Amino acid sequence: MKCRSKVFWCLLCCWLTFTFSKVWAFNYRGAEIEGYSWTKYHYRWSDDPDFPYTSDDDSDQDFYEYLSLEGNIPQKALSFSFYGRYAKDLDGTPTGSIYQDILEASGDDRERIDIYYAYLEKKDIFPKTDLRLGRMYVYSADIVHFDGLDITRQNFLFPWLNIEIFGGVIAQMYSNLSQDIVGGFNLFIRPSTDLLIEFNTVFYRENSYDLKGFWRINDQSKLRFEVSFDNDEARFFSIDWLNTIPKTGTIVNFNLYRRYRVSIEDDFLFDYTFSVGDGLKDDIRRFYLAQEKGYLEFTISVSQPIPHLEGVVAYIKYTDRNLVHHSEDEDYFNTDFRKISAGIALDNWIIQGFHANLGLSYWKEDRDTELYETESQSYYVDVKQELFNNLETNVGFYYKTEDINSMIEDESSTVIYAGLKYFLKKDKERWFEIRYEYNDDDYFDRFGVDSINGLILSFFTKF
Repeated sequence: MKCRSKVFWCLLCCWLTFTFSKVWAFNYRGAEIEGYSWTKYHYRWSDDPDFPYTSDDDSDQDFYEYLSLEGNIPQKALSFSFYGRYAKDLDGTPTGSIYQDILEASGDDRERIDIYYAYLEKKDIFPKTDLRLGRMYVYSADIVHFDGLDITRQNFLFPWLNIEIFGGVIAQMYSNLSQDIVGGFNLFIRPSTDLLIEFNTVFYRENSYDLKGFWRINDQSKLRFEVSFDNDEARFFSIDWLNTIPKTGTIVNFNLYRRYRVSIEDDFLFDYTFSVGDGLKDDIRRFYLAQEKGYLEFTISVSQPIPHLEGVVAYIKYTDRNLVHHSEDEDYFNTDFRKISAGIALDNWIIQGFHANLGLSYWKEDRDTELYETESQSYYVDVKQELFNNLETNVGFYYKTEDINSMIEDESSTVIYAGLKYFLKKDKERWFEIRYEYNDDDYFDRFGVDSINGLILSFFTKF
């Protein structure tokens, strides 16, 4: 009875959001406000856990409310941006449950009010100078989340140089770190219209640096490179070369990526918004990136529109990854592997409003132990069909024959999903959706369950 009551309140919130969204949007004396609201109820359940060292919890109910607002006074070149979320665990999740996440680790009330950003922006506060004040993200040598100032100056000293300077108090929403000062600067150097070089910095407890380059060699070829240092340690470097053959529409992409092993696991996301080392490490265990070690990876991919079949594109992709310290780093999350994938995308093919992606992959790993499988195939299908201008269906599945390194491919070994979305307006700015998901994975065994089911009810509205 208690769960039904909470479901009722979630549905009531959806209805109130729908009702009041009709009066939220307004334009008063030149001031414009727009945004959106997104309400979600997420129910997950599994078979009864059967393992002596884990929780006997077999279900989880969560409620989320997202709100985005954008205000603008054009005649004063002044704007305001806000994005936040309210989240509530409706039924409680005990320690050791597979449903534990950041929400379940958020105190006795198991609820959160997270303000991702809320800032004022003034354009041309000085000639060619823009100012932001408030809570914001800056994408620099790291993703920095802070309360403070951001100043951007175009044509700084030279017409080909822009500079961004930022600083303030770090915003840590998911851990209890001290509110230290963070700052940095970004340089944007454009010696020509075809070349952009960025040098980015972050100064926190230690220093981080990042150098990027974007070069359009010609209309058919583009080159991108990046070298990154996190907390004074080499983090990664990447070289990406994209080529287009206009006559056939063929796109060929080459990528070389070197990931370096970091000494502190807290750096795994390279994001100052989050730290896994302060009170959450023992409670939350499904963080793959915290386990990722150093490797060298090469990838080549080819995308080809099929002649005389409008809306049909085929692709093939090959990846080769090699651990830097193979015997030391090889585990559930890290291994050498080779992977080849092929697929096809259909866009409005034969039937208007029909979209589909389907493909397959073959994995081969260099395991030195019989505890892990070393070969696998995976298949996926995703189909979306638009009906009657106000209805959309979406179904799909993912299946892996041998459940090896699902975390690397970012999927459970078996995934099935189906959704139905109903648009209340022809402009598709207001909709309801019901979605079902099924996940099965060997990884779940350590939590004593075989599979997880999910039901998601969503209401979205723009205003």
